[in-house]
Amino acid sequence: MKEYLPYNPFVQTSVGEKDILSQNSAIPDVQEINHAAFEEIRNDIEAMRVADPRTTRLRFLEGNTGAGKSHLFLRLQRHIQGTFHYAFVSNLADNPMTVRRQMVDKVISSLAKPAHTEGGILPFSQIHSLLYQGILGSEKLRELWPELQPQHSAEQLHEILQRNPALVKERLIDKKLFLVEDLSAWNILKVFLQVLDVRVSLYALEWLRGSDALMPQELDQLGVAAPLNEVDFEKIFRFVDAAGHTDRPSILILDQLDSVTSSETLQSIEQMLIGLLDNTQNWYVVVSLLPDKLARWRDILGNAFWARVGDQHIRLRPISDGNQIISLLSHRLNSPALKRKRTDKGHHHPIPFSQQAMEEFAETYTNLYARNLINAASEKYRTLCLVEDKANVGKEGQQDKDITEVIKEAVERELQALLEKLQDDDCTLNSADRDARVRELVGIIAPDAAFMQGALYMVHPQYSGTDTQITVDGKTVVRVVCFDGNTNALRNVVLRIVSAPAGIVLLRDASIAPPGAKTKTAELLGLFQKGGGAYKRINSDQAKFLIALGEFLASVREGGYGELVPGRQLTQQELIDALKQSPLFTNNDIVDFFRKRIHPEPTPPITPPVSVTPPPPPPLNGPVPKVVAEALKIIERSRFIAQDRLEHQLGKPASEFGSHLLAHEQCEVWQDTTSDIKIYLWSVAE
Repeated sequence: MKEYLPYNPFVQTSVGEKDILSQNSAIPDVQEINHAAFEEIRNDIEAMRVADPRTTRLRFLEGNTGAGKSHLFLRLQRHIQGTFHYAFVSNLADNPMTVRRQMVDKVISSLAKPAHTEGGILPFSQIHSLLYQGILGSEKLRELWPELQPQHSAEQLHEILQRNPALVKERLIDKKLFLVEDLSAWNILKVFLQVLDVRVSLYALEWLRGSDALMPQELDQLGVAAPLNEVDFEKIFRFVDAAGHTDRPSILILDQLDSVTSSETLQSIEQMLIGLLDNTQNWYVVVSLLPDKLARWRDILGNAFWARVGDQHIRLRPISDGNQIISLLSHRLNSPALKRKRTDKGHHHPIPFSQQAMEEFAETYTNLYARNLINAASEKYRTLCLVEDKANVGKEGQQDKDITEVIKEAVERELQALLEKLQDDDCTLNSADRDARVRELVGIIAPDAAFMQGALYMVHPQYSGTDTQITVDGKTVVRVVCFDGNTNALRNVVLRIVSAPAGIVLLRDASIAPPGAKTKTAELLGLFQKGGGAYKRINSDQAKFLIALGEFLASVREGGYGELVPGRQLTQQELIDALKQSPLFTNNDIVDFFRKRIHPEPTPPITPPVSVTPPPPPPLNGPVPKVVAEALKIIERSRFIAQDRLEHQLGKPASEFGSHLLAHEQCEVWQDTTSDIKIYLWSVAE
């Protein structure tokens, strides 16, 4: 039965964010597993739905490693499809400056997934569904849109707006179907409604996610002056809460938060959760934590938080019922690929697991969590496949190989499986996620690395990217800036790092168009790189690797893959060491990029470019020449300009104005000492 080895249905032991948000995840659901906890959540949601008055509820799901927390959320998502709206947030970065933006981004991204009915997938998203319910339920609807009646369905309204998207502005925005309390709330509502306008829907979703990558003309199309302000993030939850005016709560799941341990980040999450409890009515929130992490939350978060939340947590227990274990095995053994293989071979009974083998397994392995059972079942499956070919047991069982090689190959297979599971449209990372994944990558390359907030948060008001200073042995080895703002916003960021670029890495999403070759931003980026900075655009393959690596490490932190190698309980350190030796890791270009910056090869000493502000020249006699006044106007308007371009615009050589500019208090000069490049900057430090 060796030919059945590639069809082992017990290989996948964890559920990731992509599985839960997927419309067609192949992971089987076993209703008997964690049935009591699932029913407790389901009944609690129903009790909230019928409560009067209804208030937002917050519950904690506590479970050990491999207890099936994420599997339970997958079952919940399948159960409520077509009935409730569902948002899933996982694997947040331990960064207080970005965690709120990450939460908003992931909530909007979840709600942008297709909506469902009992009959299947609808041709619009969950956000569309929420808004259609709110529109059709509005008391002002008949007055403002007489042709549209409450008995119209969401599908009919969608067809009307698809045929004539201009109605979004004419009937919903201009006539103010919904009233709000202030300008910022009106901007948010206006952009929410424009999700229904197919002409600008993608821009609207980007804006709601907190992105600042939209260009000025795209913001103009939405009728807003600037990206979503961080102080208004909580209002996104409030608008989703109120949008539908529905009798059904919206479900929000926060999972895999094990890496969030700093008090500052936890307190930032606390503020968001308290805001939900105090200012919304329709959210049902579940936070999933390991027992020790829940204890950490209890220690860090204040008494006021726990008094407000109460002791509302649900515990997952080990599986001790033999029938539940057999049910788990049966569901896995009915995988489509394995069933096809049995049919092709003419086997019409459970091969290689017989009913007797399943019963014996259930008697042997009891009082374990689901993941431990699946790992044990994987080894049993393998043994049964090889039992008729004992000559190969030593070879196939890998008993003759060095154990480190066995672990490395097993880790390689798991990482490859995670990479293959990702689709191209899944492979984008916003700034906060990219920063989090880079921190994890650096932590593998340099386990003693420390991470601190960079200066951009302090000198750049409303900075929406990330800035992480990485130190090893007390010495700063690299500073990573992740920023996906539009070209104008990018220019403002580069202005603040161009004067001392050595050791700085600027990371951007490769799907965002780069600045034009002859633009001021491109010129400034060139100067940044000449000074020793690195500008790297992360493509989909690199993003895919970082996402897969993040999922692998999240599972390792939760104790996953401990039984990846049969007959040996692997430690987290053994798994990480094996990962560092895996060709998928060692040969990856993004790994190599950061390894060279953290552990650079010795190079001959060179004189690096430096920012030079020459001493002011002696006072100039006589009136300021007209050309100098014109030059100052150009520099103030441009914020920065290279000397050769300034000469071109003025039609004069630098010798006629340069000394006067150096004497001006608001004008600085940046000069690359290894070339002739000179750039004038206006009030760089604001």
